[in-house]
Amino acid sequence: MRRCLKSLISGTLLEERSQTPRRVDRVGYDSAKRSHAFVAMPYTEPFGDILNYGIAPSIRSVGLLCERMDGLSFTGDVLEYMKEKIRTARLVVADLSDANPNVYLEVGYVWGRDVPCILLCNRSTPIEFDVQGHRCLFYGSIMELEKELTIELRRLFG
Repeated sequence: MRRCLKSLISGTLLEERSQTPRRVDRVGYDSAKRSHAFVAMPYTEPFGDILNYGIAPSIRSVGLLCERMDGLSFTGDVLEYMKEKIRTARLVVADLSDANPNVYLEVGYVWGRDVPCILLCNRSTPIEFDVQGHRCLFYGSIMELEKELTIELRRLFG
């Protein structure tokens, strides 16, 4: 079959393909070198859909890895690892919906490290006084979130 295909198709096409590593063979090997966005948000069930369908596609659309603590594998102190991921992030996206104190703590750390941060909040949740003076993208649905966040990220990253 291969001989037949080689006779029908230029041999260079088949040979080039076999010598070039397929993308699937490289997946995961370079992820430590790629720029990432850190996502700070509650880990409750509704936020899984918000992450997977609203935030992650927007982040990936500008070429960044999307990382949230509960999706990362690591050993050692969780707080130190979280701080390292924030320090090395090109950007942090923080969802302030439900006024989760852990998310507010992470936002404070982000600001202290001067890492760019996009604040998000569901329209049904009032944001706390400490962040009311900061720009926040408010969303009503996951589709609206994905659209607005994609626009915002493309403005920031070109």
